[in-house]
Amino acid sequence: MMGNLQDHLLTLQEEHQLVATYKENNYALINAERPEDAPDTLECSFELSVVQSFLDYVKSHAEHQGISDVRITVCFGQYPVSNFSSRLNTKYNGQQTVFLRGDDGSQPNWTRIEGIDALDYSNICPPNF
Repeated sequence: MMGNLQDHLLTLQEEHQLVATYKENNYALINAERPEDAPDTLECSFELSVVQSFLDYVKSHAEHQGISDVRITVCFGQYPVSNFSSRLNTKYNGQQTVFLRGDDGSQPNWTRIEGIDALDYSNICPPNF
């Protein structure tokens, strides 16, 4: 298991390679049935302050429950075409997304920590709105 930040960082070349491989394979398949002028999401971003607040929120709840092996799990999802949430920009309907979830790493398959909501409603690109 890699235990420090340096072991997890990608070089710019590695980042480009991962993106190129994804675009050539999975992203091409995802978009094969979509209109050419309406590709699916390629990137999701959160403001740093929102991510930091989420990490603090997860850490606080985990500590309160005595959980020391805390994981932030990146989950893939897709917004329904309609009726998901009034907080969602309706132009994002049908787009894929990622959301972050606080998990207990000491449990099999990293069990979701009770009482913690996941983080979503990122800025997705494309589409550029």
